[in-house]
Amino acid sequence: RSYLKGTWQELLQFVNEGPSQPVKEGTLRRELHAMNVWSRTSRKRQFFTQKHKAARLQWAGSHRTWTAADWRNVIWSDKSCFCLYSKDVCRPVHRRPGEAFNPDCVQDETQDVRFRTSHG
Repeated sequence: RSYLKGTWQELLQFVNEGPSQPVKEGTLRRELHAMNVWSRTSRKRQFFTQKHKAARLQWAGSHRTWTAADWRNVIWSDKSCFCLYSKDVCRPVHRRPGEAFNPDCVQDETQDVRFRTSHG
């Protein structure tokens, strides 16, 4: 099925572009709710290239047999990530319950300028 993305006003404008009678926002909401379709903020997912995915899979495979004792020898650092020029815009998506992580319902994070700093 096709997922409806955008605000109620954008969705209403799209529906009313057709040759049929204009539809009011309340009617549109009522009909979608009757079909158990609700407006929700789309979930975000981190942007990964195929290279990123392959590197993570390789790393996970090489550490698969590590014990708790092995992990205790890792030096963990407290890092903070700062994002410049964030395009942190949440787009609504109209979906059914339980479809939050459907690939058509999530919003990919953009690759913004980021830098990291370590604390003590």
